[in-house]
Amino acid sequence: MAFDVHHKTTHTELNVNYYDVSMRLDNLECLCRKCHNQETHKNEDHYIFNENGDLIDK
Repeated sequence: MAFDVHHKTTHTELNVNYYDVSMRLDNLECLCRKCHNQETHKNEDHYIFNENGDLIDK
């Protein structure tokens, strides 16, 4: 079941106020949380969880 709305064009400081990026329906898609996190963070692997569950630098 989809719970998150994913922006196909990622928000940045430069485009966050542009309607075409933020609100246009053809730039949005509904994804489940797992898929949204995979899509949103697929190029980001700077952090991992340690054995205590704390977020640390990779």
